[in-house]
Amino acid sequence: MAVELPVRNHCDFSCTDRMCRTLDKAGVPTDQKWRTLILYMRSLREYTTLTDSQKSAIQNLVLEALRKKEFTDAEFQRIIQRKQDILGEPCNDRLKMALAETMALVEEFSALVTTRKDDVLELGQRTVEALESGADPLELVGKIKASFKAVVDAMEGDVCHLREMSYTDALTGIGNRRAFDECMEEVVRLWQEQTVPSCLVMFDIDHFKDFNDTYGHRIGDHALTVVGRILMTYGEKIAPLLAGPCRAFRYGGEEFAMIFQNASQEQVLMHADALRSAVKKHPLIIRDPAGGVVDSSRHITVSAGVASLQPYWKSPLVAHLIDAADGALYRAKQAGRDRVVVYTPPPEDPSGTPLS
Repeated sequence: MAVELPVRNHCDFSCTDRMCRTLDKAGVPTDQKWRTLILYMRSLREYTTLTDSQKSAIQNLVLEALRKKEFTDAEFQRIIQRKQDILGEPCNDRLKMALAETMALVEEFSALVTTRKDDVLELGQRTVEALESGADPLELVGKIKASFKAVVDAMEGDVCHLREMSYTDALTGIGNRRAFDECMEEVVRLWQEQTVPSCLVMFDIDHFKDFNDTYGHRIGDHALTVVGRILMTYGEKIAPLLAGPCRAFRYGGEEFAMIFQNASQEQVLMHADALRSAVKKHPLIIRDPAGGVVDSSRHITVSAGVASLQPYWKSPLVAHLIDAADGALYRAKQAGRDRVVVYTPPPEDPSGTPLS
């Protein structure tokens, strides 16, 4: 017995019959504009360059449009604008981080300028007093030199302090994106000149957008600080046991990175999983603005991707390494989160050349 398929509405959009029937059932207009938009936004969930929070927000935007069935030009423009806002969120987050770091530097610099201004005024006063004292000239020169040296040493210390601040994430206290970029360049240089093995681990807090929406940005910032502190403390603890340095960075938003120099991928995988476990076990104490404990039973998890430099990669090697670790992180998310996945190089042909 033949089964009759439902009659498909006339559709200006080129797609499979099955897809068009699905869009018909959802009430999406048959014009190309709306169907292209819905399918395009649906496809964004497969993009490895988007964060979990971005994918979730876009998915919710699509579901909202299908639920409202308000297929007007104004609604079309609103969805387009909202989609652009979502895609721009990582850039906005990085801009906010950069502004926060800049403000911290400006405030610190202002305080140091005020302090050193007072020091210079005091130096001038001491110099005048020494000259008016009538003391032995050699003794006077010695005192004045010592006074100048003290001020110069303090200023040099200020420069070092400001430089350190410029490489530190203002919220978490670990290395910022600037520090990460410079460290990655050093990793690649050592790999090219001395074949020093290095690995990159990218961490991402699972369901961070939902956590932020539930508890607010203040608690979200606390969660970021906790993860940053765990990474930094662990790195300092194992540093004496490693052949090379290990550093933690805030890459952007809820994403963190750790660079292991002169370490094998097997070693780094073990450390990455230990860090994942440490974050999961750490109780996240949530307090109200007055400091009272609201919840002491919350736990957060992270997913991680591990990658090492590959001999067949061409320049830019930094971009290849970041993409490889990010790809492994994406697979960890797809596999259920709260896990570590290692980058797998593509298969090779008999000549040893990767097929992709």
